[in-house]
Amino acid sequence: MPAADAAVLSAEELGLPTEQRLLLAAERLFAAHGIGAVSLRSVMGAAEANTAAVHYHFGSKDGLVAALLRDRTDEMHRRRVELIGRLRERGEATVRDVAEVLVLPIFETVSGGGGDYVRVLGELMTRPDAAPGLRAAFAVQEADWDGVYADVRPDLGAGVRAFRIGQGIALAVRVLGEAEGYAAWVSERGTEMGREGLLTAVLDAVTGLLDGVQSLD
Repeated sequence: MPAADAAVLSAEELGLPTEQRLLLAAERLFAAHGIGAVSLRSVMGAAEANTAAVHYHFGSKDGLVAALLRDRTDEMHRRRVELIGRLRERGEATVRDVAEVLVLPIFETVSGGGGDYVRVLGELMTRPDAAPGLRAAFAVQEADWDGVYADVRPDLGAGVRAFRIGQGIALAVRVLGEAEGYAAWVSERGTEMGREGLLTAVLDAVTGLLDGVQSLD
């Protein structure tokens, strides 16, 4: 945990409404230390909020985590719906287009300062106890993604499509959430790769995943 006097929020951010302060403080602390290692008291201290405020807005730490998940996930989904709308207008989509629908909102979130959120999402995706919350957050959105994917790969069963979409998102979250580390890891192997290059590499990998042959009936 950070030192007690370490500033998690800036002076300007401390002027935000209480709910926003709590979400922002939680996002940063969870990303830095892991959800399990951060107490609700630490989040309250960083946000300069009290127990009553947490219970009023979220009910509990689990409620805070769920609200944090919904906050930017809904924002990313709105971007995905926008991308899907453009594909519908164009009238013909490719598997690469589907990969962009899944990956670009994650990349844009990281580029826009949401790297902490993406890292928290990556942790949640590895925790079995978080699975119900993730399913709830993505339930409504899944139909939109699946619809455009089914258009370009009608030969795939619904279960296979769902599996590949889930794995594609997990790959993008894991890599783009730790973009600098992955870029350094690749450069050690002789390939210099900036953020845009890493995006292209992720899109290539997700496209290959989505476009693979179905071997199961």
